[in-house]
Amino acid sequence: MISQLINSLFIGILVADVLERRYPNQFQNFMVNISFNCILYYSKCQIFLSKNINRINKIIDSNPFLLKLKNDVNRLMILNKNDTDDISKVKYIKNGEILDDPSLNEYSDYDFCIYSYLNSDSPLIRKVIVNKDRSPPTYVTNSDTKFILLELSVGDDKYKIDFKTDTYSFYIVDNDFNEKFFIYYFKQILKINRWISETDKFSLKIIDQNVNCEEIDFRKQKYSIILKKNEYDILVTNHDEEKD
Repeated sequence: MISQLINSLFIGILVADVLERRYPNQFQNFMVNISFNCILYYSKCQIFLSKNINRINKIIDSNPFLLKLKNDVNRLMILNKNDTDDISKVKYIKNGEILDDPSLNEYSDYDFCIYSYLNSDSPLIRKVIVNKDRSPPTYVTNSDTKFILLELSVGDDKYKIDFKTDTYSFYIVDNDFNEKFFIYYFKQILKINRWISETDKFSLKIIDQNVNCEEIDFRKQKYSIILKKNEYDILVTNHDEEKD
């Protein structure tokens, strides 16, 4: 079947070449018309989809088979965008850097680790933060808490923090976001190559789903933002080791 397809393609190229040589003007007009019609029908399809995308999504979401197919396609796209090691391995973090050591374990010297879960019921990679005083969860629960704004201030600069994107979500119950996590986020997710000194301002502005606004200064206290199912806590904690 593949050989037939190749032969047909080859014959088509030869016919097109002959027509272009013998009837150059007619062939050029024909190709212009074909190109114009392709663009026209493509534009019509775009308009149709933009008008009916919500209806199509509702039909897909209401059909278990189509919904599973949609999630499977989304998961494959995410897997293509991400290194598979990011899903299958635990990341150990120290001073914002990812430690590349296969011998690391619960007794090793690290600040926290990140487990990545990709389940069939969601196309997102769920990121679970596990501090040294905590065991990996046996069951991952999504948090319904949402933040309107998370803005990290480092020195005189401000950076937007996203706990959820098209590929991953940190909105997991019991995830603990402290100073060391935001240093990791700054270096590894935002990819900012900048030294953060002890004298630099390092604070986080929070506007939550209820439009409550708060700013916490990591230079004054050891704060932790703990996600719950439908809310979050801001705690002053000493579980963190002294700053290096």
